[in-house]
Amino acid sequence: MTALDGASTGAMGTTGAGLPGAAAEEPSSVAEFWLDRRLLMIVGLALLIRAGWCLFLQIVPISDQISYHNFAVTMVEHGTYGWRADQPTAFWPVGYSAALAGIYLTFGQALGVVEAFNTAVSVGIVWLTGLVGRHYFGVRIGLLAALLTALWPTQTFFTTVLASEPLFMFLFLAGVVAVIRSDGQSLWGWALAGLFWA
Repeated sequence: MTALDGASTGAMGTTGAGLPGAAAEEPSSVAEFWLDRRLLMIVGLALLIRAGWCLFLQIVPISDQISYHNFAVTMVEHGTYGWRADQPTAFWPVGYSAALAGIYLTFGQALGVVEAFNTAVSVGIVWLTGLVGRHYFGVRIGLLAALLTALWPTQTFFTTVLASEPLFMFLFLAGVVAVIRSDGQSLWGWALAGLFWA
């Protein structure tokens, strides 16, 4: 049992007092932390739901989505962040458009690839939600949180939308997990979290 697992088990004795067996089900190895079979089954369900939705509906940019797309195209074609090459802007944060620019630069302006990226991000949110929930509230609550996230319609709808929210959620949760894995006391954990949250 690692120091982190011991700390987590102790925490379960307090925060998970109302959850029978929560502490006993805490993962006892690094592999079990990341690859819990039940959590992976929920992640697989989330993938099937989102893949099915992408087959049913494709991305059709409207409103803010057009701006994200145009920003990304301008970055790829002209190296400028803005609606046009001669109109650079700092009006919106660059993060999601930069991610799109990386996709466009690698695969071309194929929105189907963006759907695959959004799906991967959305499935990652389900997985990370399960990890965070399990650490703070016990295994049962973690699995329930992951299942609700997997089945929540809005999370699925976002796979066919150009929007910054899913990527923000994924990076935020990734930072939380980095701190958890470092037991909140390691510089590398906070440094990695800072990178995710930047």
